Amino acid sequence: MKIFSMLYRTYRTWRYGRELTAYALRIIALHKKRPDATLAELLGRKSKILDLSRKAFMSLTITQRRERNLAFEARRLVRNKGASLSQASREVGLSILKIRRHLGRVIRKAKQRWYVLPSDRIQRKLSIYTDGRHEGIIVTNAEDASLLGRYFNAVKKSLYGDHSDLQKFRGKTITDANGNVHILETDPDKLRKIDERQEHPEFQPLYLDE
Repeated sequence: MKIFSMLYRTYRTWRYGRELTAYALRIIALHKKRPDATLAELLGRKSKILDLSRKAFMSLTITQRRERNLAFEARRLVRNKGASLSQASREVGLSILKIRRHLGRVIRKAKQRWYVLPSDRIQRKLSIYTDGRHEGIIVTNAEDASLLGRYFNAVKKSLYGDHSDLQKFRGKTITDANGNVHILETDPDKLRKIDERQEHPEFQPLYLDE
């Protein structure tokens, strides 16, 4: 459910005990026509959304980092699985408002339906196997995130004995937010050794928040 206004969570709380001024009567009439609209929408104002998408990942609070990662998961569901934004919001457990805050201009609305753009410049922290270790790096765009996602899946398959997809990433590199270049590890033996040194190897996620 959408919040009616900054001061009143629902239309009912806004309406309760309110003096029937010309302004109030106007809102009541508009609400009858658009019962799901917010106060700003009834007044024809554009709601201002706090845009967190331009903030550097490490400048976010730990809660905001987790929310950003959930927003990316919601984006994946909308773009790749055909889910509506409402469905994606329920699936990941993050409100539409917070998804919009973290995706910024990447998420748009047309013909009463939300859609997401294929590219972005939003920072996120992702897992990578490189230089003999597993670590997290800050990447700055959807293209690199997509490459690391495919690589991460190939690594997981390799750790279970199927090395067929690793060769696609031989010689591939990722440049992080600080300009450091990371070569993707594609040697199955080295990947296995890296994995064995980790405390909980089977629980390593792609998206990190710390």
